[in-house]
Amino acid sequence: MADSALRLAGYYGDHMLFQRNAPIPLSGWAAPGARVVAGDGQTTVQVTADAAGRWSLQLPARSAVPSMTLTLESSGHRLVLRDVAVGELWFAAGQSNMAWPMAWIKGRSDDVASARDAGLRLLSVAPAAWHAPRTDASGLWHATTPQTVREFSALAYHFGRELRGALDVPVGLIHAGWGGSRIEPWLPPTAYARLMPAQAHLAENLHNRGHAPAALYNAMVHPFTVLPVRGVIWYQGEANLADGPHYGPKLEALIEGWREAWASPSLPFLFAQIAPLDYTPYAPNPPPDLLQRFWETQIDVLRVPGTGLVSTLDLNPDRELHPGEKREAGERFAALALQQVYGIGAEAQSPRYRRHRVDGAQVRVEWLHAQGLRSPDGGPLQGFELAGADGVFHPAQARIDGDAVMLTSERVPQPQRVRYAWQATPAVGLVNGAGLPALPFRAPR
Repeated sequence: MADSALRLAGYYGDHMLFQRNAPIPLSGWAAPGARVVAGDGQTTVQVTADAAGRWSLQLPARSAVPSMTLTLESSGHRLVLRDVAVGELWFAAGQSNMAWPMAWIKGRSDDVASARDAGLRLLSVAPAAWHAPRTDASGLWHATTPQTVREFSALAYHFGRELRGALDVPVGLIHAGWGGSRIEPWLPPTAYARLMPAQAHLAENLHNRGHAPAALYNAMVHPFTVLPVRGVIWYQGEANLADGPHYGPKLEALIEGWREAWASPSLPFLFAQIAPLDYTPYAPNPPPDLLQRFWETQIDVLRVPGTGLVSTLDLNPDRELHPGEKREAGERFAALALQQVYGIGAEAQSPRYRRHRVDGAQVRVEWLHAQGLRSPDGGPLQGFELAGADGVFHPAQARIDGDAVMLTSERVPQPQRVRYAWQATPAVGLVNGAGLPALPFRAPR
């Protein structure tokens, strides 16, 4: 029997934030057939609960609001949501490098101590897995203080802090992370079925620490798809490293599936390049260029409109599985979002291979996002290699020519192949004017 008490889904609460200029959705349970009335101080909306006691409604869209009160009443019951904000809402998800909390970042205690902003609202989704899409999830909203930020995603916090400073409106972050998780549990059921139709019925398939396909999506993402969000930031892939080029279609399926779930075909989706590291202890019998091929397939996903990639080539100087440079990664995510989503700021994308041309003993490599190409330290360009018909690569001498890099090698008089930063822990040998490191590539593949 349905509960006669008025209640909301578990992720509603004081201090929460709704996306500005979008309808404000509320949903929950009441007595079957009962009238539910909601108000925001300006408008009142009412709806009738169905036979199971379920109800949902929408209050009118609002521009940015720093704080307001929402009220709900039904059958003598009353709920009040206090200090609710309206602004920019982002969803952050992934495995441990997204989930890594502020308190665990070495040498950054000042970042925690200075985290005090009533306009930056944080929600950490309670870890859960489920066999079917759920409509409810647990999590408490908090305004940012040193106490509330300690266990929150460091990368997401720094992302939100930068947006706050640039946009001057309230910002909300919903963080859903699970360390060690593969991408398959984050795929919506329909997306997984399209991607791997022959295996979609196998509940045991691709279990990862008890996570079947779609299990994390069902419990930690789907409940929030009723809330309009401005975009998604994603840091995941280490657990799928052995997939190599097969990871790309999975990430594309996830992007498409999440966009369908949010009913937002162009929902911005920004993701991180997994950090440079010797991953061979974590992948049995890996090929010698395991990580480089994974980076390659991540870069390929940029063909999907509305996506963006944050380079991490220079953000793991200590070569750790969990790099401590989460502030810098979050700031790069924010710069990318500000440029691509809000049209604010200068270049925020890394140089990316465009094409190359062989002219005798010389190779010309042209780049996208190449304004201000330079060596990061003013010295010779590093990391470029050429190979001839024998396929053996040798270091190349490189010089910048506008948006291109010119390559030669005395040991390769007739070059046929070129690559850059094709190592698991490459030296950063080329950056653009924004100081962003060029992405690895090989050509032809």
